[in-house]
Order: sequence, then C-alpha cells, then structure tokens
Amino acid sequence: MTLNCLFPLKVQHDKIPCLISIIQNDDWLWHMRFGHYHFSGLNFLSKKEYVYGLPIINIPKGICETCEIGKKHRESFPTGKSWRARNSLEILHSDLCMVEIPTHGGSRYFITFIDDFSRKDWVYLLKQKLEACDAFKSFKAFVEKQSGCKTKALRIDRGQEYLAYANFFYHHGI
Repeated sequence: MTLNCLFPLKVQHDKIPCLISIIQNDDWLWHMRFGHYHFSGLNFLSKKEYVYGLPIINIPKGICETCEIGKKHRESFPTGKSWRARNSLEILHSDLCMVEIPTHGGSRYFITFIDDFSRKDWVYLLKQKLEACDAFKSFKAFVEKQSGCKTKALRIDRGQEYLAYANFFYHHGI
C-alpha cells in the first residue's frame, strides 16, 4: 500500500487490448460505420443509391452487443412523483433565459414564473442573473398578496441562478 492508501497495480501487456477491434465481415463494418444503423435500413440506402459505394448488406446472424446495450429501456417514471397542482400557487415553475440583444432598458435576461394549476405566467426583466432571487422574492410577495394563497413548491431546471439563495428557499418552506 502506498502512503495515500492506494494499492499499486503493475500490469504489462504486449498489445493494448482496448485499441484492437475485430470485425467479422463487411456487413458488420457498414453497420458500425453508420452508427449501428439497422441492417434493413442500410439495404434501403443501398437500393435507393442514397449512399455511393454502399453494397447490398446481407443481414448477419447474431447480435450486436453495442446495439443491445443501447436498446435497454429505462424503467417507467414512478406514478405520483410528477403530480399536478390542485390549487393555485401549489407548484410554480421557473426558468431564467438570456437574450442576445438587450432591451431599451438594458435588460439581458428574463425570468418566467408559471403557476402549474392555472397555467398563468409572469415575466420579469433582469439586467443581471444575480437579480433572479430578488425577482422571485418580489413575485412571491405579489402573488401571495393577490391570491391569498401560499407558494408551496418551486420547480426549476437546476440552473445556477437560485443556488446562492438556497437557504432562503429552505427557511421559507419552498
């Protein structure tokens, strides 16, 4: 064991195995060259002469391990995890976007807030990303006063605009 608690492993190879590729025949080679495109699709490209030099492919027996791994299906989304709001302000969705050309007032960003229940949306113009949390604070105060309801959840795309103010959300139950 080394000083940093690692176990050195000394292995010597005559050939580097990760750089060796064995292709059984030209049919498999074309399959791999076209990003593991299915064989009947390759034949279609060949028959229509969409690809110059592509021969008619004989569909080989066997399976492509890469294709099999790539076709593994994800488990379906669990029910109840993505529920819709039953009341106003129960779930708010927010995103921050940048625009290339600033507004006449100098704003280069805008932030949106969408109520999941009513689908009503609000847009705030921002000059800097740092204004995102302040925009949320004023938005939250405004809509809660207008509606008499409390905000319960804020869904974001994990953008960096709210990370500096994570404690605010935690302490206000959002």
